Amino acid sequence: GRRIALLTTASLIAIGAAGCVTSGWLSRQLELILWHFVLGLGVGGEYPAAAAYVLETALHQQATCSTSRFFVRPAPALARTYAHLLWGPLTAALLMSLIEAFAQPSSAVVWRLLYSVCCCISLWSLVLRWRFLS
Repeated sequence: GRRIALLTTASLIAIGAAGCVTSGWLSRQLELILWHFVLGLGVGGEYPAAAAYVLETALHQQATCSTSRFFVRPAPALARTYAHLLWGPLTAALLMSLIEAFAQPSSAVVWRLLYSVCCCISLWSLVLRWRFLS
């Protein structure tokens, strides 16, 4: 069940980001509202699904490898998961600052580039999850 949830959330994030990049055909504001909703569903599902997967994996490893020194403790693993979720917004802010500082494009170009990066990262995450999650 977790694999399906993680694949679905990555797909929703990629679809929502791609929709934001290509919006503007009918009514830009209406399309952005729609694609932000899809993106929000993906991100909103990503946090609890990722946390549950990490916690279950850590608990399973703790139960099966209790004699090993290298097992993952559940509480720190969960804390690291939520700490790593901050890299997305920080990366977006850094990229936006770099693009605006060096290229000075219009605002429409900046947010389309940022959503393109989001879409690429989500697609890469989808491929990795498809291959490695059991």
